[in-house]
Amino acid sequence: MTSAETAYLFRHALVRDAAYQLQTPGDRARLHRLSLVLIEDLFGGRPPEPTALGQSGHRLHEPHESDPYAVELARHAREALAAVDDGSELQALHQLYLTRAADYAVRQYDHPAAAQAWLELADLLQGSQRGDALLHAVTEMQFTGRHSECEPWLKEALTLHREAGNTPLEVSVMGELASLYRETDRMDEAESTFHSVLKLATETCGPGRQAVAMQNLANLYRDTGRPAEAEKLFLLALETFKGTDDHLSVGNTLGNLGLACYETGRNKDAERLTREALEIHRAIGNRSFEGLYLVNLGIVLMASARPEEAEEAYRQALAINREVGNRRPQGIALSNLANLLADSGRFEAAEAAYRDALSIHRETGNLRMEGSTLGNLALLYIDQGRPESAEATLCEAMAIHQQLGNRRSIGITSGSLALLHQEAGRIDAALHHYRQALDLHRAVSNRRFEGIDLCRMASALVLSGALTEAQVSWQEGATILTEVEDLHTLASARTMLEKACRQADVAPFGDAV
Repeated sequence: MTSAETAYLFRHALVRDAAYQLQTPGDRARLHRLSLVLIEDLFGGRPPEPTALGQSGHRLHEPHESDPYAVELARHAREALAAVDDGSELQALHQLYLTRAADYAVRQYDHPAAAQAWLELADLLQGSQRGDALLHAVTEMQFTGRHSECEPWLKEALTLHREAGNTPLEVSVMGELASLYRETDRMDEAESTFHSVLKLATETCGPGRQAVAMQNLANLYRDTGRPAEAEKLFLLALETFKGTDDHLSVGNTLGNLGLACYETGRNKDAERLTREALEIHRAIGNRSFEGLYLVNLGIVLMASARPEEAEEAYRQALAINREVGNRRPQGIALSNLANLLADSGRFEAAEAAYRDALSIHRETGNLRMEGSTLGNLALLYIDQGRPESAEATLCEAMAIHQQLGNRRSIGITSGSLALLHQEAGRIDAALHHYRQALDLHRAVSNRRFEGIDLCRMASALVLSGALTEAQVSWQEGATILTEVEDLHTLASARTMLEKACRQADVAPFGDAV
């Protein structure tokens, strides 16, 4: 754009604003009302009312030709109020178009605009309707990682629904509040609130809400290292959902059950369930959850030694999450893609992806994934021969996991510290950390990492001269990795063992399983 064009646009805006301000308030209001009528006439007339707020169940929204202009129509309705004595019709139009603006922004994945519209609408409402609008606003805020802003709105919404006696929405908001506690790693508060939600849903609501509560509690059990309890609840929830038309919840439960299977070493079941979840979300057009479960699929494919398929899944997930503006899962997809890049020797690209992922995890307050990503970045430093950077990064990761009380991740990080000590020749320290790690892996049923650290420990035991113990450790670890179908990691561990055997001048034994 030339400087003359810039000057024209600047002057034009000034002239337009001056002309607007020259009108009396009453004339301006009448012009706004005229604008509203003209825009409605141009774009299909007045749209239908969407489903009223403050009711349980899914909201229905019939798209309308005027929806892209709903924000402007809401503004015109608000400004036109000054020109009438009885503004009830314009107040209703203001609410109508704010609601449609919010719904339209949701469909366009414009989460900031949707949150803003829901909050503006909430200011016009009272009781359960205001509480419902606040809940919708919080949902949109969470997509962009604005968790710190959500808690006060959720607590206000909870109070409004309780005062109105709207138990179904009280249950919904309590569930969201518990999920917020879980996402911000306040696990004790999350568990207590999830139990309260399940109790209230069981006593007062239908089976669908009870099953949602079961699934949320199951996810917390999985996060806190109780896989058997988690799987039991996932299966109960799935059985309940299959008797309803709630396809979204069926897909989510299948996906979560698939992740639980992966974490307990059942890759075939994990892949089958994750693909079923993806099919459902694609069938109902749920792009956000398609992006989530593509990441899970990539994790399973990587563990099954299919890196090309895994990379394609990660890149698809990354593209979808960018498309829908879903920052938190975008960071998770980047972290997993970085793991794959590091594993394939693309160290420079991997480090860049780790740093991009860490930036998103910190922006969105995803402390659990920040700790996990730091741990994997440290492994990259070990592979690159940068032990000082690796140790500092592992200590940072461990501090986060200990703060969260995340035993699963503490165990994984202990195993990484063992590997670091082993690479530096500190064999006694390595064996100490391996044994700590194995105790934690067994406590939380982390079969895959139990196998990984048993195989790695076999190499350390060879270097310490404990050959018989090394053979037992290798046999147990290799058997587990074969059972969980992590043949890629098994091959890497075998290379590591062969190197240790050469150093110790003993006959290799890594082929026996």
